[in-house]
Amino acid sequence: MENPLNHGELTFFVQMLLECIAQAQTELIERLTQQLNRLGRISAHCDDLGREHRLSEHAQETLFALMQETAFGTRAGMTLDDTAQHLQLSKQSARKTVEELERAGLITFTKRRPLTFAYAGELPE
Repeated sequence: MENPLNHGELTFFVQMLLECIAQAQTELIERLTQQLNRLGRISAHCDDLGREHRLSEHAQETLFALMQETAFGTRAGMTLDDTAQHLQLSKQSARKTVEELERAGLITFTKRRPLTFAYAGELPE
């Protein structure tokens, strides 16, 4: 396989590098597929809770965002400002959405200043 005009072992190095890249891509695809499947299960669970608690569209959107934060995020919940920005609503309208989720028992408050809350239930694996 070595070409007599090659003066070094660059072919071996490039081949090993390409194998490492291919392996990393395969592992990334597997991990992303697992996360995508989990996201589908979380979405279905959120839909079930939305029907069970007769949630408004805004409450269900917020709940789904909270579930994603719980499953994949690095922060501990959302703030009222996060919710208002996510839903493109005023802070007062976002507060009503948060109150709806609180009445349904689907969130817990983790901090009061700033008002921060998280999903209170269990997520599907």
